[in-house]
Amino acid sequence: MTRIEDQLADALLAVDQDVREQTLRPLTVPDRTRRRRWSRRLAPVAAAAAVALIAALALVLPMAPRPAPTPGSHDSFVYVLSTVGQKEQGWLTPISTAAGTAGPAIKVGQGPVAIAITPNGKSAYILDQPGSGQGQVIPVDLAAGTAGPAIKVGQGPVAIAITPDGKTAYVASAASVTPVNIASGTAGRAIRVPPGVSTIAITPDGRTAYVASFASVTPISTATGTAGRAVRVPPGVSTIAFTPDGKTAYVASFESNSVTPVNTATRTAGPAIKVATGPDAIAIAPDGKTAYVMSGMPGTVTVINIAAGTAGPPIRDGGIADAMVMTPDGRTLYVENGSGTITPISTAAGTADPQVNVGAAPRNMVITPDGRTLYAGGTDAVIPVSTATNTPGRAIKVIGEPQFIAIGP
Repeated sequence: MTRIEDQLADALLAVDQDVREQTLRPLTVPDRTRRRRWSRRLAPVAAAAAVALIAALALVLPMAPRPAPTPGSHDSFVYVLSTVGQKEQGWLTPISTAAGTAGPAIKVGQGPVAIAITPNGKSAYILDQPGSGQGQVIPVDLAAGTAGPAIKVGQGPVAIAITPDGKTAYVASAASVTPVNIASGTAGRAIRVPPGVSTIAITPDGRTAYVASFASVTPISTATGTAGRAVRVPPGVSTIAFTPDGKTAYVASFESNSVTPVNTATRTAGPAIKVATGPDAIAIAPDGKTAYVMSGMPGTVTVINIAAGTAGPPIRDGGIADAMVMTPDGRTLYVENGSGTITPISTAAGTADPQVNVGAAPRNMVITPDGRTLYAGGTDAVIPVSTATNTPGRAIKVIGEPQFIAIGP
């Protein structure tokens, strides 16, 4: 029944897309950012499910035309990268933060693994890995709502980062990094790095890309496209974060339960700082004085004094932590618990506030540039949460199951 199910899914997507395009008219906005698969196991009732879904759409969508946002305006937009079906067809949905509505989804790739938005907010770059394993980058014109030709990159892509000037996207693959010229839409020569690549991050000044391998981080000059000497760190690197001045990179090692500071001028590693089990995310305060390290099991946040290089007692978030974001003013951390709740943490008090129930297990979160709203991706929707009151708003439906969320200016 797999072929029938896939055909049914395609038909449902076509109906949903047609409904959106017919009912969501363009809006001129005033001037002024462990995947799950959408399961279709009940083949015998697939036809009934189709009828139910179409009926649900009729109930959810208003009778009168509802305006859709226009990406590229002065409004901030949240971009939701979702997957549908066993083939993991990718869809990118723009959501207006002002209107709280979703625009028409854009079909992108066949197995998306990451998304990056250019600093000017005009383009999205979707990192995609079809069944062949060959990586590709799909550029999306956000104003036009169209995807361009795919750009081939290395095998086994895992992460993408764009320089602050918006000129180059760097794609990290299993054992290499490929620069992509954004203006020409062409890939440059692959840069070899130690195998086991997990992520990539670019310094605030845009001069260096740091690539995480299993037990090292490799600096790459963005001016020359050459890799420097790899800096050894404890094994199991999961993420990299920079202080606002770019002088220090903090490298989390998932398997070693530690965070290592790396001096970006001398490219040397300092003493590793022990944290709670399984560090998987780092947020650094805007003043550069404190690093917050999220560990998954048990769900905790460890506070590191950057000047002293010491860790304080962990803050428990009450669940299995999957994601973490910080408000732009650095006053509040939000930790996703994997059980349909989000825990706000006051950075001043170092305590967890009551959990926010968002009704579905979110896997990615972003916060608007003004810090007023958090957006969390659920099973088939995105849930806005007011950071002033920590209360969830109306869920915004999207096509498929959200896997990644990004935010643009």
